[in-house]
Amino acid sequence: MDTDPAAANHVNRLEHTSPSELAAQLPLLFEKLLGPDQEPRLMYSYVVSLRRVFSRERQGVENPESPSRGFSRFGRAALNAGLVPTMKSIIATVNQGNYFVLAIYYGIDTLTRLCNTGTLEQKRALAKQILEHDVLTVIYDRLENYPYFIVRIVASEFLATMSRGSDCFACCRACLAGPGQAEEEMNDPSRRWTTRHVWEGQRRMTIREAVHYAPRRFGILQENVFFGVMDLVAPLPVRKRTTVLEMVRKRPQILGQMLAIASETRPPWHPETQVYSIAAECFASLVNLPMDRVPGVPISVEGGIQREVDEEWAAALEVLRMVTTIPGWINKVYAMWDRVESEPWMAIQVLLDRITDHHNVKDPNALYHILRQRGTSRLSVLRAVVSLTYAPDSVPDFFVLAFLRVAYACSPKPVRLEDIPPTRDGLNTLNLSTERTQEVWRKPHWAATEDHNDPNYSSILYREEFAGPIAFLRLLLLLSERGLLSKIPSWSTVPSYNGDAIEPGVKKPSVSQLKQVTSPAVIRKFVSMSLKRAKELREVYGRKEVQEGKLGDARLSYACASELSVAIVAFLESPEAETELKSRFLDDAKKELVLCLGNAAEMSIRERKHRRDVRRDN
Repeated sequence: MDTDPAAANHVNRLEHTSPSELAAQLPLLFEKLLGPDQEPRLMYSYVVSLRRVFSRERQGVENPESPSRGFSRFGRAALNAGLVPTMKSIIATVNQGNYFVLAIYYGIDTLTRLCNTGTLEQKRALAKQILEHDVLTVIYDRLENYPYFIVRIVASEFLATMSRGSDCFACCRACLAGPGQAEEEMNDPSRRWTTRHVWEGQRRMTIREAVHYAPRRFGILQENVFFGVMDLVAPLPVRKRTTVLEMVRKRPQILGQMLAIASETRPPWHPETQVYSIAAECFASLVNLPMDRVPGVPISVEGGIQREVDEEWAAALEVLRMVTTIPGWINKVYAMWDRVESEPWMAIQVLLDRITDHHNVKDPNALYHILRQRGTSRLSVLRAVVSLTYAPDSVPDFFVLAFLRVAYACSPKPVRLEDIPPTRDGLNTLNLSTERTQEVWRKPHWAATEDHNDPNYSSILYREEFAGPIAFLRLLLLLSERGLLSKIPSWSTVPSYNGDAIEPGVKKPSVSQLKQVTSPAVIRKFVSMSLKRAKELREVYGRKEVQEGKLGDARLSYACASELSVAIVAFLESPEAETELKSRFLDDAKKELVLCLGNAAEMSIRERKHRRDVRRDN
């Protein structure tokens, strides 16, 4: 809709006026915008003009050759003059006239662009203002209840940027709502005028295109919302498990919501969506064990530190116990795996081709990115399975048996690229290897700023060739401790589990599969292979990262090798591990564990020294 040129001229003059004049005039402008007699078109015009200024600032930050970093003089003055509460009042407007709808839309977008513009300290100061003025409450109301979808989707973009203080429950609820509201709006002639604000790239859509595009817009909203959830669930500094427990206790529904979203069928209107892999990773982060220790390695320290260590571990186990109280939880966890395993890549390619035809969405790398996302889902399931094995009292035998095949299937090394033949079977192998070589070393998006120097990662998922063996050995340990490992050879059928957690969706493992993967010969070969993997992590990956000066990455490689080594040791020391197996591998596994733990500790010490040296030099 057209804007009043007087507003643009006024903002342009203010942008180039003196600092003292700017500080005097901006509060008057903001007061005028909120006046009861303000003409709607003029208010909308001012919001658009302000947004245009902050858009230019954002473009300067994105340009690597630009000297601009952080807020401009105008941006700093606007924030000091009350931009945040002014925009909050506009966003909270009840009137749903066209100009008001657009003012809300551009008001939210203005704050979004500001959140993407500042330096790290400026972003923190802006976030503090947003929280103090309770802007998020209004944003969530717009996300879930506003009748115009353009406002809902720009609210989701804001949440993708401003994760601090986000509400996981409201975000998940919005994602599970479905595309019906977007479709309803596009089919309502009285609200269809918003199609003029629906874009695909740099091209404005026609009404017909926008109507067909409506479900896809909902898919984009889901992605935006879950980027914000990811930053909330896995922030920096890494969230304590006691804090995670408080969050889950406050809204226990989020565990089931994330499981539901992570296992949904891929939508034909947005097949390249990342929401399912992000939801799976969020779930894995919530049920993760404390990241500052190697699971399975006991810690003995003095006084209050020991108490804090014990509280962190107890909190992690309580979150896991809460997962096992969700009705149908085994089926829901398994469904995350099954949505990947039962979906052939050819079907995904058909959906991508259809999107190209219908919406002219062309991305030659779309399938590759989807395969990587599927890899993240696979790793998230493995991480969740490993975590759940540390709460054995809450995990029934059927869970162990159901995921034993999954963990074993994830354990072989991916086929090397040079060994893949140029055939159709080779293409299948290539795509599977693309999934299986995925790994996650994630930081919140706001931590990508150049002045952020935290060496830690907020979410870590090891490659499948290491995560698979850890999960398999942990499951074997539970079978051994429960006296089931020695009984499997005599089974004629898999014992049924009568708990209400089992639904038809979980694939019951066959007796032949269980006998194969638990046979003494296979276990001997598996333990030997796992020990070699741990050594490879330490001697090849870790050493290379040390030589490259990547001490943080080396520490994580040694930590992964430690977790794999301790899983080997724990199984070899279990009641039903073969005596020959123990005598052959136990001493080597303990030695490897000591070496890996020592290297991980050394990297931590060297990291801290390096950070002290950097601060002293600056």
